[in-house]
Amino acid sequence: MFRSRQYKTEVRSQREAIEADIIEHVSAALDEILTDAPEDWPRATADAIKTEVLGHSEFVLRALGLSELRSEAARQAHVFNAEMDAHRLMNLKIAERRS
Repeated sequence: MFRSRQYKTEVRSQREAIEADIIEHVSAALDEILTDAPEDWPRATADAIKTEVLGHSEFVLRALGLSELRSEAARQAHVFNAEMDAHRLMNLKIAERRS
């Protein structure tokens, strides 16, 4: 069965909107987490952590199917995992600075 060009465009548009919404939530969560970064950190360090986590989030989202992206539980799990990645990277950076 062939899908019409219009259908494919609509699906692509839905997917892009859902991905953008998830990335927006991840970005907001990262901003909140990074407010707890040590005050003496250069801004570039916090920016690098955010860039790393957002890049990984975008990679993961591209691998998910549309039905998975539509699932509220999957979306919440994705944001949670991104938050944990940010905490992990912050802790690694703190440990690195202490050694």
